[in-house]
Amino acid sequence: MTASPCPPEILSEIAELAQQDQRGALDMVERLLSDYADDAAVQFLHGSLLAAEKLYDAAEAAMSRAVRLAPDYAIARFQLGLLQLSNGAPAVAAATWAPLSRLPSEEPLRLFSEGLNEMARDRFDDAVVLLRRGISLNTSNAPLNRDMEMILAEIAHATASASTDEQLSPAQQLLQQSSTRRLH
Repeated sequence: MTASPCPPEILSEIAELAQQDQRGALDMVERLLSDYADDAAVQFLHGSLLAAEKLYDAAEAAMSRAVRLAPDYAIARFQLGLLQLSNGAPAVAAATWAPLSRLPSEEPLRLFSEGLNEMARDRFDDAVVLLRRGISLNTSNAPLNRDMEMILAEIAHATASASTDEQLSPAQQLLQQSSTRRLH
């Protein structure tokens, strides 16, 4: 194992490969782990690829390692919380996201985490405002905007059907739906 970080060009190469061959990219990053196990970017990429393969427990473990290695790695922290939320653990996700509240007020990851926390508390109007604001400010991560758009659609669906299913709150319905489908 080397103490130096993984060269960015290798990570870029794997990320490009993942667009065509996720399993091949996962195999590559797993080989890198023997040399770069203490590299948060490698751990995060590993977790992202595991999530894409629907290996959610392993993905959460890899992303947790990334956050332990680099507590200020905001995207890794956000995605870890998103996995936890979609696994039906909103309190764990809120704790994971708590450090994101120190980001600037107009930082998309802060707005997304605040919006998802509001959603988990059944405060859907506030959640929608925060998620939409985050999307409008996020110009660098289109896939994340698509994920947030999917969540907004789920909120709209859950709030529309809330009156027909009084036994579960809209947040409980969303968490139940996402735990069977898993967001990434």
